Amino acid sequence: MRKALHYFKKISSKVPLKGNVDLLQHLATIEAVGPRLGVPAEGVDILLRQALSANLVDTVNKRILKCLIPATELHPDTVIAAVSLFCTGKSTPSTRFLFIRWLISVFDLISCKDILSILYNFFFCFLPDDQLDGRRYRRSGFAALRSWSHSNSDRTAACSAQELRTSEGFTCYCKRYGKLLRTRSIKNRGGSACPILCHLLYLITKKEHVQAYRVRCLLELQSRKV
Repeated sequence: MRKALHYFKKISSKVPLKGNVDLLQHLATIEAVGPRLGVPAEGVDILLRQALSANLVDTVNKRILKCLIPATELHPDTVIAAVSLFCTGKSTPSTRFLFIRWLISVFDLISCKDILSILYNFFFCFLPDDQLDGRRYRRSGFAALRSWSHSNSDRTAACSAQELRTSEGFTCYCKRYGKLLRTRSIKNRGGSACPILCHLLYLITKKEHVQAYRVRCLLELQSRKV
């Protein structure tokens, strides 16, 4: 494992896959040891940076993310660096989709979850992105998201800023916001919005994230036709 991590750490430019015996050998080591014993925190940081930096071909990036099982809690700096690379858009949509799924899978191992809350707006901005269309990567393994009725959508749209100032109104608004993130009828230009991204937002949403403009954005995505 140490030799494999040292190899990936040294990569600083694009590396071809075809005929690259060293890459295949070290990748096989990660795939064999990772799911069985876990990858140390430093190794997770190294492999995430490579998988999201586009230095490796997409096939390798996907194989890394699928076997990247942390052996210990994740350091906040690792999450920040990975999300920063995610936002650059260097990696392919399928790799970024797998990264979001990976974040949800290891959510309980993130030592400081407030880091994800700080990065909330970055994730939210990707909701209308057709390149992260959930229909292209259907094998997510999560339970089906429940639909929310059109009547509830109308009620949410009718919420005013004055209602948000009251404790009861704000609580109701938060519940509606959570239901919107769980709905299957949210749509983007390419079809259904990424359910994995909605799932992540649902996990990290706090009261301060519930804003009128975000609810309007979710309602707009929900109302779009395929």
